[in-house]
Amino acid sequence: MISRPVSSRARLIATTFEQKENGSWFFSVGGSNASFYTELFSQLHSDIMSKSNTGWRISKSGKARYAFFPNLDVDERETIQNFQSDYRVMPVLELNDNIRPFFTDELDACLALDLNKERPEAAERTCAGELEYEAKYEKDEDAINELSKLLANALTRVPPRCDADQCCLTYIPPTKDKAFHLPKILAEKVAAILKDGFHDFDTCALVHAQLTVPKSSLKNLSLEEKVEVWEHIVENKSVELTQSVEDCAVYVIDDLYQSGVTMWSFAKYLKSVGAAAVLGCVAVKSLRDTDNQ
Repeated sequence: MISRPVSSRARLIATTFEQKENGSWFFSVGGSNASFYTELFSQLHSDIMSKSNTGWRISKSGKARYAFFPNLDVDERETIQNFQSDYRVMPVLELNDNIRPFFTDELDACLALDLNKERPEAAERTCAGELEYEAKYEKDEDAINELSKLLANALTRVPPRCDADQCCLTYIPPTKDKAFHLPKILAEKVAAILKDGFHDFDTCALVHAQLTVPKSSLKNLSLEEKVEVWEHIVENKSVELTQSVEDCAVYVIDDLYQSGVTMWSFAKYLKSVGAAAVLGCVAVKSLRDTDNQ
């Protein structure tokens, strides 16, 4: 099992991939999460790492990891380049300081397509942020379909956390009276894509989820109050699933990750009913780690 990132939203930075004069290839990863990303690459692409004559080495400064490869074919070079480009954009999400007092390891890994904005001072949304806005507030079918395709592809990038033989797909559960629930719609469309044998996810069953108790809006509650609401839901098993998730690696779809209370709380519930691992995949992560209040 690979380690966890040291930051609450990790991105691949200070990475270099180039060919040396002798024809060999040099791949390095720097930054505080260098160890995490090199472990992740090794797990996802062990076949490529087996071609390295050095394995991962630590730089003299201790701030970077690097490896040399005598030969790499076109496909292998493209794989490394895709790894760089994907994780430069898609942040791997971890516990932040606000929710750390309430959770430990309920959520095994979580990946977002992008942050809501490129920079805190920017007014424009990122591409993923714009799609999420159009899908959620304008119910734009084209935006929903495009988000679904991106999320289906992102599932293959979520850091693996267990060797469960079975996997399934679900979404943050809505209340019974919620007519439009974007996470459910996205999950249904992602499931349809996976059924076509997309990246060996053809056996990833869709598990519908629904709250069995009323839940008023959490918008104006404090973080502690939101945790308390979800603790009541978890303790009373107030989520209905259409099939068992016991011993499964469960992928959870959501459109927006803010503080993380909802995703981590639902992960806690899924673990309480036997899930082997819970892996989140969300459209966007807000720049701040607090919910709207």
